[in-house]
Amino acid sequence: MAWGQGELFPTANEAEIQRTKFLLGKYKEMTILMQDFEKFEEDLK
Repeated sequence: MAWGQGELFPTANEAEIQRTKFLLGKYKEMTILMQDFEKFEEDLK
């Protein structure tokens, strides 16, 4: 198998769950930020 733990769905501890929720919550905000950066990249130079 390709997974280090040999499991298809390894268990996550509480810290990993909270970190994942935090990052997923920021995902949309970060994609909008990157789109704005790419749109105005020439102006920022």
